[in-house]
Amino acid sequence: MTSRGLGPRPTKILVTTLTALAVGTGSLAVGLATPAAAAPAGCTSAFPLSDVAPGQEVTGLTVSRGTDPEGFDGTVVGVLQDGIAPGVDMILAELTSPAIDDNGIWAGMSGSPVYADAGRTQLIGAVSYGLSEGSTPLAGITPAADMLDLRAGSVAQRARVTGQLATRVAGATSATRAQLGSGLRPLPTPMSVSGLSDRRFSQMAGWLDDHGPVTRAATAGASADADVRDVVPGGNVAASLGWGFVSAAATGTVTDVCDGDVLAFGHPFNYSGDASYALHPAEAVAVVPGLFSAFKVANLARPAGTFTSDRLAGLRGSLGAAPTSYDVTSTATHGSRTITGTTHVSVPDLVADAGLANAFAASDRALDRAGKGTASASWTITGKRRSGAPFTLQHRDVYASSYDVASAPVADLAMQLYTLLENSTEAVTITGVQTSTTLTDDATRWRIGRTYWRHQGTWKKITGRSPAVIKAHRSTPIRVELYSRDAETRYVTVPVIANRKSVGRVGALTLSGGFNSDEDWYFYDSYEEFYEEYEDDMIGGTKPAGIPAVLEQIRADQKNDTVKTSFKVRGTKTRGKTISLGKVVSGFAVVPVAVRR
Repeated sequence: MTSRGLGPRPTKILVTTLTALAVGTGSLAVGLATPAAAAPAGCTSAFPLSDVAPGQEVTGLTVSRGTDPEGFDGTVVGVLQDGIAPGVDMILAELTSPAIDDNGIWAGMSGSPVYADAGRTQLIGAVSYGLSEGSTPLAGITPAADMLDLRAGSVAQRARVTGQLATRVAGATSATRAQLGSGLRPLPTPMSVSGLSDRRFSQMAGWLDDHGPVTRAATAGASADADVRDVVPGGNVAASLGWGFVSAAATGTVTDVCDGDVLAFGHPFNYSGDASYALHPAEAVAVVPGLFSAFKVANLARPAGTFTSDRLAGLRGSLGAAPTSYDVTSTATHGSRTITGTTHVSVPDLVADAGLANAFAASDRALDRAGKGTASASWTITGKRRSGAPFTLQHRDVYASSYDVASAPVADLAMQLYTLLENSTEAVTITGVQTSTTLTDDATRWRIGRTYWRHQGTWKKITGRSPAVIKAHRSTPIRVELYSRDAETRYVTVPVIANRKSVGRVGALTLSGGFNSDEDWYFYDSYEEFYEEYEDDMIGGTKPAGIPAVLEQIRADQKNDTVKTSFKVRGTKTRGKTISLGKVVSGFAVVPVAVRR
């Protein structure tokens, strides 16, 4: 089971957008904001939405660099009724600080608390929405009451500002009518993936972005100058699906902390309802200008808690224990260089994809190049069946590629993982993936060529008009040519034996290399051969294989470094064997063999 490269994933992956770049989400900010004020102790009360009025002055907290919240100021422009969802209004305010003045509202400000009073005890809400087009200081704020209640509802992807309110907003702020016409949306929340090269990120991004944008982080995850003490209102916070050697996360801002209960983001992450994301303190590196809006990049610290709820008004979690995680571990060796890395995955649906990304990251770091070579790979996949019963699949094989050796084993691993996940009989959960790969620069692989039989003391080439001739009940060697662009031709012999019922008939010796590429095709010459090959397995339909059968089929797959042989004469039992060559071999041949007394 091999492939030239990773193509589109067979089915959708259950992962959606996050919030800013967790190991990179937010926005750039070089200048410091208004002098920082002490963050409130938490357990703030909601300022009545009915008392929010145009022209009202507000204050807030956010981070543009480091871990300390910086103050910002603002003025309420108005309230957009049902601006977030039916029954959930949106407060519009124009904000100001040195960082906001330079960059506008940035991705990563999501959750930044906004207060009605200088003492920051009356919470108006959280910055969570920005204009769909252009960078401006106009922010959409999720009302405090909705965040404190975490009221469920439908996600409003875009809230339009029209009519008299649009006129008033355009007159009171720097936003243009065209920008207002494009509407407001949740601040961009791409899932940021760290640990992958550009090449691998491009290969895997299509598997991760079914429900939203994915971006590649420029900074490493899970190692930051931040800790649980930095999870305060206005401070950085990240939600991760997995962290460690490879990380997938997004960074936003804490809205409120009350007795260890954390509210953040002000809008959904994956909108999953119940959640199991790791809650990370984070250190903002910078706010970076973007094409449409700025974004914050950040480094993650180790988890300091768990986000357990992902709703319309934001994320809710608690400080303390991290979520249950499933580990994927990869080791790769090239020469004297060995790389080992582990990723901790808190979202079960992501374990398979994290296993692939982890294997890629280890091989790329060990090989330190892209190109040809041979890989000897083994892995162990663990999982649970629908009943909770555990299962284990172990695999070992050899791979060769003339252009990207690291991809070949990962493609095979992907096929096995998704064969298990997408079986038709019962849902399974992948609970762990461990891989080990040894890489070499030698890309030699063999291909099945011509065949010969021994006739009058010499090897004679076998053709359709000149089949091999063997005697019944006597083992006769068939010589098989194996050729390669990178090495001298070699030969192996395949013993063939026929019984007395075969006398006077012509049988077929089938030779099949284990490595299947898109160059290897075999077309049946007649319907008769089709029916002989498939018999009752497919014709008329069949019952889907259960997990034990799926596991057995995967375990029985031919290895890439073998030649599988099968000798069949109509009316007699098929005989076959497998020859191990130690090198990848491809190709397919059908050899005519006549049986005589």
